[in-house]
Amino acid sequence: MIREMEKTENTKQLTELLTEYDQTIFNSIDYKETIISLGLFEEEHYLGGILGKMRGNTLHISLLAVRESCRKKGYGKQLVTEIEKIAKQHHCRYLTVNTQDYQGLTFYKQLGFTIFGELEDCPFEGTTKYYLKKSII
Repeated sequence: MIREMEKTENTKQLTELLTEYDQTIFNSIDYKETIISLGLFEEEHYLGGILGKMRGNTLHISLLAVRESCRKKGYGKQLVTEIEKIAKQHHCRYLTVNTQDYQGLTFYKQLGFTIFGELEDCPFEGTTKYYLKKSII
């Protein structure tokens, strides 16, 4: 029987199943996933933030956004730099991120990320999804 599930519970169950499987293959490695969540504030006003998932030797940037009125002021770079520092403290070798051609491709390339994959016409016709990485060791 297949049925719809609440997202949080399904995510928890799936993560447990995948972690169990990974540990059977890589039993000497701690496959715990650590979430890094940073907010950027001016006094108490939220300007933007970054969310990353650290697992093994890689930190994946899941979300990054800065208020439109605050863009082009270096805030996004500050957020990526801070999460990169955290990744290095945890001995990560790589940062990874996915972005669209109409989003942050140029931004990430300016920060030293390189493209290692792309999907044309994804998620919409005429757009391209890019997969980027940055070696941080």
